[in-house]
Amino acid sequence: MRTARTERLFLNSRFLLFFMSQNFVSCGAFVQVVAVAKLIVSMTNSGLLAGFSIVCAPLPGVLLSLVAGGLGDRFKARNLLLLCDILRGGLVISFSFCRTVPSLFIVMMLSGLLDVLYSPARNKTLAALLTKDQLLRGNSLLSGGYGVVSLIMPALTGVVLGRSGAATVFFVGGAFYFLSALTLSYLHVGRQPVGPPRSAPGEVLRGLRYCFDSAPLRQTILTMAVVDFAAVSVNIAFYSYAFDTLRVTSAYWGLLLSVLYGMNVFAMLFLVRHQKTLGGNSFAFANLFLAVVALVWCFNSTTRSLPAILGTTAVEGFSTALSATLLVTTLLKTARADYTARVSGVRDLCSSAAKLLGIGVTYILMHFFDAQAVFIAGAGAILLSVIFRALSAPLVKTGGRVPGRALKGDASHE
Repeated sequence: MRTARTERLFLNSRFLLFFMSQNFVSCGAFVQVVAVAKLIVSMTNSGLLAGFSIVCAPLPGVLLSLVAGGLGDRFKARNLLLLCDILRGGLVISFSFCRTVPSLFIVMMLSGLLDVLYSPARNKTLAALLTKDQLLRGNSLLSGGYGVVSLIMPALTGVVLGRSGAATVFFVGGAFYFLSALTLSYLHVGRQPVGPPRSAPGEVLRGLRYCFDSAPLRQTILTMAVVDFAAVSVNIAFYSYAFDTLRVTSAYWGLLLSVLYGMNVFAMLFLVRHQKTLGGNSFAFANLFLAVVALVWCFNSTTRSLPAILGTTAVEGFSTALSATLLVTTLLKTARADYTARVSGVRDLCSSAAKLLGIGVTYILMHFFDAQAVFIAGAGAILLSVIFRALSAPLVKTGGRVPGRALKGDASHE
């Protein structure tokens, strides 16, 4: 029966087009991340600077997070996705003309702004294409597609970088975004809830009130913020650890990324196999897998063995993929259809704020200690969050959408 349900989902031509588009986007994103990191390292000879640059560049987009959510709910989400893909394709190609770190940073910042606009529209489109019961399976399939891409693209990009140079790689990355835009041009989502024109401040306040008046949404968003705080800290430190301490090659760095994100494939199979069990209380299971991630970071703080790190990277990738899919599914299941994009915008805002805090903490820890201290701090933040939720917060059930309090000016409640 599980196989039949998955086949029916793929027979949904609209979901299939969206699935293809997301895989093209993943290809372009992996090309960009690997190539930009190597380019910055070659310019500065500093893995730590590469990590800070890649993580910090998108953060100015935090100011657009809530506005992006409002745009996603007011306009056709598919059109926003298509426009973002075209612009991102052009920006990726423009990396090949950058000759200094500041110019790279500017292009990365612009790319980050487009990512902020993209995320709420993506989630709204997915929620419109699938029924509530199909969301976990659909998210699992998207995660699996992402995993397949990540098994191939980082390692392949590392090899091509060594042979053909960054310019060729960036042109290929831009082409993937253009392919995504072409695919989306054939996607017809149908009618979606579109809100009436309102002022930007009104959209922002309405989205915030809806999210934080709802206990399930509030708990999920705050949990994701803690994860983002810890993950950005560990990611920055790992750039320094990998390039400055372990002295890994481009090929090995690509292999690590392939293993880390490639575990999405196995996470997809696990989620599809155990959908009924995991879907009943996705928030609780997400916290369980987050605890596993924290334990992996603790172990990494004690070893410099490349084979051991490769193994723990696989465990981390599997657990991270499961927790991320379950948390996103919780958001989409509990948010009202006409608030989906704004909920995503609030989530992105909290994520960016948490990342800013994580960057500051990482800078202090790296200044006085080392990467291992950051690993332990990130693990501690995750474990404290998991323990707090287990002891003091009710489990989040995702059996239906959360109506939230009636908001003034909301036509659907009048």
